Amino acid sequence: MAEQSGMTINASAFLKRMGLLNRMTPPMARRALGRAGLQLMDDCINKFPSVPLDVGSLERSGSVIVDGVQKATSQHRNSGMGRGGQELEPTPAAVAPTPQAPSRHVAVVGFNKSYAVKMHVGWPGIHYQQQKGTEGANYIGAHLFGESAEYMRIMADSVREDLRKGKK
Repeated sequence: MAEQSGMTINASAFLKRMGLLNRMTPPMARRALGRAGLQLMDDCINKFPSVPLDVGSLERSGSVIVDGVQKATSQHRNSGMGRGGQELEPTPAAVAPTPQAPSRHVAVVGFNKSYAVKMHVGWPGIHYQQQKGTEGANYIGAHLFGESAEYMRIMADSVREDLRKGKK
């Protein structure tokens, strides 16, 4: 089971300034978080610093979970199989926190390998050979905080699109 850690970006002030918060419904919020979470997961796999490749099982164990429901996985990258044919398991939705209030929503992007947290924080004694040339520690946090404006833009665009299409 994946270890739980906490990183939070509160986008409510951003969305409020954009006049979207009061018109956003819970399904809109979940779609917006899912889209931003999918971009974060893809950035963790494809941009520096990225998840270490090793045998490919870590990068293909990624999941996006919104309000306790799995929305996407990275298994499609190799039909759910790592090198050597080992079956891969995405992060189980059961480890994701659920919102404590109707107006709050939670998105989790995680990688489900026992060594994922150790690789993320650059644990002493954990070494890996760079194969993609983009691997590095802090492969989630660096993107989450370094590109937070982009993820907020994705969320705002998603809500705007839903409002334009009349979705609820």
